[in-house]
Amino acid sequence: MFVPVFAAATAYFAVWAAGSGPGDSPGPGPLTTIAEVCGVLALFVVVDLVVVVRRLRRVTRHRLDHTSGGPVILLPPLCAPRDGRVPM
Repeated sequence: MFVPVFAAATAYFAVWAAGSGPGDSPGPGPLTTIAEVCGVLALFVVVDLVVVVRRLRRVTRHRLDHTSGGPVILLPPLCAPRDGRVPM
């Protein structure tokens, strides 16, 4: 959701910085800085999204039937069954 927002903001501020002159307010320096910050945030959001997707795929790929002795997903203490396994 935030990737398009930060990518669009990066492009918007970069184009604005390229079109502004030295006497304009705000000048090209602050606009370039804002474009760079938005670009870094967009990159951070993309990396975060990739990590989350990889973790979700790994969990679903390794999820086994609860009777096969597969991995155990721990639940909060108030919700966990006595044997600690998630019922499927």
